[in-house]
Amino acid sequence: MTIRAEVAKLLQRKRAMTYQQIVDTIHTKHPEARTSVKTVQWYASRLRVGGSDPNVLLLRPGRKRRDVKHERPQEAANGPRKRGRPRKSKAARAKVAA
Repeated sequence: MTIRAEVAKLLQRKRAMTYQQIVDTIHTKHPEARTSVKTVQWYASRLRVGGSDPNVLLLRPGRKRRDVKHERPQEAANGPRKRGRPRKSKAARAKVAA
């Protein structure tokens, strides 16, 4: 059985697997395979284009609801810190200005 056929078979199982689990299964059966998660995702997209729905377990956090306003963390309230010298305290800046 070819690697492509193995991946297609694993993508259409009743019990879903993650992309990484599919890659690990392929590497146990075919140690010389250079299959990666991106490759398996590509195979899944080809199945979707062909009209089939691959059964894949996605392990990513749920999206936040857009109607709820989320507060930004306190350290990010003024925007990201820029690289370079560390910022001087207000007292130190006042001494330089005076």
